[in-house]
Amino acid sequence: MLIDTPPVTSVTDAVIVASLVDSVLFVIKHDAVDKRLVRNSLAALTKVNPAIAGAILNDLNMRKSGYYRYRSYYRYYRNS
Repeated sequence: MLIDTPPVTSVTDAVIVASLVDSVLFVIKHDAVDKRLVRNSLAALTKVNPAIAGAILNDLNMRKSGYYRYRSYYRYYRNS
């Protein structure tokens, strides 16, 4: 079961829920969240010692990022 919460720094709900669940997936919106806000959010979460299963970077435009170019090279070499 997945439980979605408001952003960590806006209200305390996310931190409270993080203390009650088995693990946490940290979702970050690409090009919309300042790095300091991400660090502060992780610091708030680590106070309740959750098992952070990973991070999800959403709204990433693959055509504008370097990852898209890397992925194209991967396909080129894989198909050779």
